[in-house]
Amino acid sequence: MKSKRSKSKDQVEKQVKFEYIGNNLRSIKFFVEYTKDKQIKYILDGNILREQQIIDTKVQPEIMRNLEQVKYLRWEGELGKNKQKIKKWNAFWRESNLHFGGMYNENGQKQGKWVDLFPNFFDLCKVTIQGMYKQGLKQGEWLMEFIMKMDKKMELGLNFAISIADQNILIVRDNSITYRGKYNNGVKFGRWDTYYQIDFFDEAKLIGGGEYNKQGEKNGSWIEIHEKDFSTCDLYFLGKYNHGKKQGKWETQFKNLTDDIEFYIIGGGSYDENELKTGLWIEIYENFNDISQIILEGEYIQGRKQGNQTTKFRLNQNHKFIIIGGGDYDNHGRKIGKWKDIIDNFSIENQVIETGEYENGKRKGKWITKYRYKIKETFIKFGEGIYDQEVKNGRWVEPFKNFQNFCQVTLVGDYLKGNKIGQWKILQRYHEKEKFKQIGGGAYKKEDLKMVNGQN
Repeated sequence: MKSKRSKSKDQVEKQVKFEYIGNNLRSIKFFVEYTKDKQIKYILDGNILREQQIIDTKVQPEIMRNLEQVKYLRWEGELGKNKQKIKKWNAFWRESNLHFGGMYNENGQKQGKWVDLFPNFFDLCKVTIQGMYKQGLKQGEWLMEFIMKMDKKMELGLNFAISIADQNILIVRDNSITYRGKYNNGVKFGRWDTYYQIDFFDEAKLIGGGEYNKQGEKNGSWIEIHEKDFSTCDLYFLGKYNHGKKQGKWETQFKNLTDDIEFYIIGGGSYDENELKTGLWIEIYENFNDISQIILEGEYIQGRKQGNQTTKFRLNQNHKFIIIGGGDYDNHGRKIGKWKDIIDNFSIENQVIETGEYENGKRKGKWITKYRYKIKETFIKFGEGIYDQEVKNGRWVEPFKNFQNFCQVTLVGDYLKGNKIGQWKILQRYHEKEKFKQIGGGAYKKEDLKMVNGQN
C-alpha cells in the first residue's frame, strides 16, 4: 500500500500524451492538479476535462497519464465500508463495457484472474495483460493480447508470454515497439534489445538497447528511442549510464526515412553525476518529424531550465533553423514574463503560436493566438482570451484542436473557471485572407458539467 502524500496547497504536474491526427502522431501536454478539497483535476489548454474525487485518503491515488484514458476510461464497481474497492470491477471505454477487470478482496486487493489494461491503452493500442493475482501481487505467467482494428482479438502466443523468470516482451504505444530481454527474480538483467515492427506480420528490426547490471540498473552505452511515431523519422538518444544514471554527454540523432544519409546529430547536452542536465542543451520538440523540425535551445543549472530559451523551426535539414518563439525561466525553472509559445501540434500545416505572460510558471492575463500560412509570412492574430492561474475565464476565441491550413476552424464562447458555459459558435474559413463565417454552434448547460470518478 502506498503511503498518503500530504499536500498543504494545490499542486500541479505536467503529463504528455501522444495522439494520431490522420496518419501523424502529435504530442499534447495536459496538467494534473491536486486540490485542497481532495480532488484531482485534469486540465488541457485551460479546460477542465475531468474531476476525480479522492475516495480513500489512506492510499495515494493512481494518476491517469494517458489523455484518451482521461476522456474515455471509467471503472465501475463496489466500495466497502472503509471506501476500499471490493468484489467485481469492470472497465468501460467510451461508455461501452469492455468486460475487462476482475475481483477485489475485502482488503481492497486484486485477487484471482484479472484482465488488466496495458498502461498506455488507447484506441490504436488496445492491449491487455491477463493473469492471476494473490493478495494484490501478480503470480505466475501473464499473457498479453491486443485487439486488432477489425475488433478481432489475436493472442500473441508463447513468444510473447510474460514469465517472472523467462523472456519478457513488452508492447508499447502503437503496437510497433517491443523490448526483449530477461528477468532474474523479477529484476531485469543482461542485454535488453529494442525492436521496431512496421506491421504485425513484418520482421522486427533491431533499433536500440543496452545492458542491465545485476541490480537491474542500466549500465554502459545505451541507444534509446524517442516516444513517438517511427513512421515519419527515427529518433535516438545515445549515451552512457553509470549504475542507472545518465552521465556525461548524450546525443540526439535522427534519420529521415527517405534519406540515404544514415543519421544527423540534431541535439543533445550533458548530465552531471546526479543525472541532472547541466549547461547548454538542444532538445527536440515532441512533434519533431521529417518535415516539421522544431528544437528548444537553452541552459540548464542542476536540472532546471534557467534564463532565456529559444524555440527554433525549419522545414527539413536542407533549411536553416529560425527563431519562432521563446522566453525566460526563473531560478526555479518556471516560465516568467512575456513568452511566445508554439501550440502542441505546431507543424508546417499548422503554424500557430500563442503570446502572453507567465507568473510563477502559470499563464495569466490576456493571451493572443496568431497564425501564418507560409514560413516567410508574419504571424497574424486570430484568437484571444484571458487566463486566471492557468485556467481559462471569460470570452475566448480559440482554434479547433485540428486547426490546419485546409481546416481553419475556430470556437467562440465563454469559460467559467475552466468550463465552457452558455452559447458557443463554430466558425470556419478556407484561406487566411477570408473572414471567418459561422458554420455551427450550440449551448453548454450547467448540468452538462459532470464529475467523473473511477480508477481500477
